[in-house]
Amino acid sequence: MFKRWLILITLGLFFFMVIIDGTIVVVAVPTIASALAVSPSQVNLLLTVYLTTISVCLLFFGQLADQYGRTRLFIWGTYLFLIGSGLAGFGVNFQLILAARVVQAVGASMTMATSYAIVTDVFPPAILGRALGIESIFISAGALAGPGIGGLILSQLPWGYIFWVNLPIGIVCLLVEWAVFPRTHAPSGKRGVDGRGFLQLIVIGGLLLLIQINKQPLFTGILVILIGSCAYWFWRHERQTDQAMLDTRLFSNQRFSRNLAASFLNYVAAYFFTLLAPIYLQLMLRLPVALSGYLLMLTPLVSLAANPVAGVLSDRFDRQRLMRIGLLMLVLTNVAFALLPHQTTIWPFVIVSVAFAVGTALFTNPNSVVLMQSVDATMRGQVGAATSLARQLGMSIGSAVAGLVFYQTLGIVSPHTTAVHAAPQALFVAQGVSFMLAAALFFIAVMLLRKKVENAKRTG
Repeated sequence: MFKRWLILITLGLFFFMVIIDGTIVVVAVPTIASALAVSPSQVNLLLTVYLTTISVCLLFFGQLADQYGRTRLFIWGTYLFLIGSGLAGFGVNFQLILAARVVQAVGASMTMATSYAIVTDVFPPAILGRALGIESIFISAGALAGPGIGGLILSQLPWGYIFWVNLPIGIVCLLVEWAVFPRTHAPSGKRGVDGRGFLQLIVIGGLLLLIQINKQPLFTGILVILIGSCAYWFWRHERQTDQAMLDTRLFSNQRFSRNLAASFLNYVAAYFFTLLAPIYLQLMLRLPVALSGYLLMLTPLVSLAANPVAGVLSDRFDRQRLMRIGLLMLVLTNVAFALLPHQTTIWPFVIVSVAFAVGTALFTNPNSVVLMQSVDATMRGQVGAATSLARQLGMSIGSAVAGLVFYQTLGIVSPHTTAVHAAPQALFVAQGVSFMLAAALFFIAVMLLRKKVENAKRTG
């Protein structure tokens, strides 16, 4: 039993580092830009390249994990992540750091593609929910600690240490991986990788990076059309090839496909709060930046307690019912966010933020268990990769859509003004439209799960 929990803590620590490295660069943008004599927009590429590379590689490494062993791939990923962290910290020039971030991201993708599957392999179904709930603690802690750790390091040490901080933790994780991780045997039979599909995903990732770099609307529109076309050809290829890294037959499994779709919608809608809550606090309530930061830490702090509790509940009660309760709480909290008025008191925001964190935990934890148990054990690598990919894409799309809806609505209500100078009533309308859209996305996720239950009752 001790060995299981040691494995879980090691997986969680590595997830913690991977999540932190997605945010820690943000606080160092001015420092790195000044040190390397480049623009802040160029430094932002260090974040964009990291996240995009992870997304592009997840499915490929999920396929490799199922064929060659999950533990083996996780250990390789640990090596690459540490090598990338070491090289990035030297900061010789911007090009080297960018290349090092790619190496980091490839290693991070290997670990993310295999982490959920390893947990499912190690823990019995009776306590799998609480195991995944504990792993979620590390994910929430990473989201909370990234900017704070980055600021602390920059106040005391050269900026390269924001990458080198990974090395001592990573080495400890590596030692545990070699000592206690299960040596899973790869299934016998024909092996092969979907090189063509992976190449198509690399092209899609490159086009996404061009969208981030380019600011011209016409060129952006062309890139979006190209991305849609490549995604269509990727799906066709995956349906036809014998070596698909995304087995499209998974989507004929209603339990898997509906829960994955609900997970994707959850991450898209959740990022409306991530993007718009700071605007509400600073521009509508006119709170100081420091107080706004403390209030924004409330949701991940509540998640630290809510996730393990949700894990225990998912082991004892009906998971579909828990997920629907969680999603309905998210619908109600987003409606409440839409109606939060311009006022001096912060308590309505605090109450709704706590409810938002609880609703998220009640949905995401049992949903992770259902997804991992919805397929045969030999396909858990693919499912773990697909789950991580849904999270990454959902967060990216959610941030883009939330910003687009909010600022477009603000432009209609209050033309020729910026958010900083807009009247509170205009901000209130833009906030309301945005959060009502998020509530609608959560409600669609509820209906997806409800339809699944009704179908199961008919067949039963």
